[in-house]
Amino acid sequence: MKPPLLITGSHRSGKSYTVKGLNIKNHFNIIHEPLNNDSGIGWIGLDNLNYFTYIHKANSHFFKKEFDRTIYNFEYRVAKQFYRDTGLGNVSKIVKDTIRSLRYKFNNKRALLDDPFAVFSAEWFYEEYNADIIIMIRHPASFVSSLKLLNYSFDFSHILDQKYLVDSKLKNYIPELIEFTTKEKSIVEQGEFLWRIIYDVVGRYRDTYNSKWLFVRFEDLVRHPDENFERILNYAGIRLDKTYIEKIKSQICTAANDKEVDILSKNVNDYSINDHLKRFKTLLTTSEIDYIKMKSEVVWKQFYKEEDW
Repeated sequence: MKPPLLITGSHRSGKSYTVKGLNIKNHFNIIHEPLNNDSGIGWIGLDNLNYFTYIHKANSHFFKKEFDRTIYNFEYRVAKQFYRDTGLGNVSKIVKDTIRSLRYKFNNKRALLDDPFAVFSAEWFYEEYNADIIIMIRHPASFVSSLKLLNYSFDFSHILDQKYLVDSKLKNYIPELIEFTTKEKSIVEQGEFLWRIIYDVVGRYRDTYNSKWLFVRFEDLVRHPDENFERILNYAGIRLDKTYIEKIKSQICTAANDKEVDILSKNVNDYSINDHLKRFKTLLTTSEIDYIKMKSEVVWKQFYKEEDW
């Protein structure tokens, strides 16, 4: 069986943009966010998961059989998803995913797991499935401005309740995790802290796996799609032809159907994905930017420079 490809990183990190580019010629069977507790039960068969579930040796038995069925057999648990989501729009999605699952079973293509909630479990996928791992990175202020624009809050009890995750990867953050779980915080504060703990872990991943995994900054992908998509395609084992990169650039550089772009592009002609790179300066106040910069400094300096602010 072909090993899967996992694309992860924080949500709002350009992951979907990358997946679209990778799959321009339908090389993969895409499994969308199997660890997303809101929508992934059909693809993983498990309910009541924590967001950013940490899969490791001690709880692997709980996940391994289900992921085998997903990665190798492309099984979609129709009944479980239908029981969970019965709205008309959800039924339409369930039908589409069911048809997709049936198509996947017969086309012999490689599984691509598209899931930000797998970021803390990336090592397990690498060790258990020999997965290729692509981790997306986005500027902290840009990430937080996206959460603010979309009004996305986060309940940190999903992380604090995972003892193995806290003890093994986030021990230095226990006081802040307790504070963010017990006290009301703004979306800007939540976003900065979530970015910091995710990319602190990603920084350690890079120290360990830099020669084996691929780490891609969203900003580099937008500014220099030719060379960076070539890196991604080569890593994924896709043979380039003369038209590949041009198709990627022409079809996805507008980032169509992205919630963030949909909001920002209202009353603006030809809004481009490039506009994302500077929008945090208008979506956030100066004091909010200063707060994010100061609080996350130790981590952002691993990925960005002063001029990126």
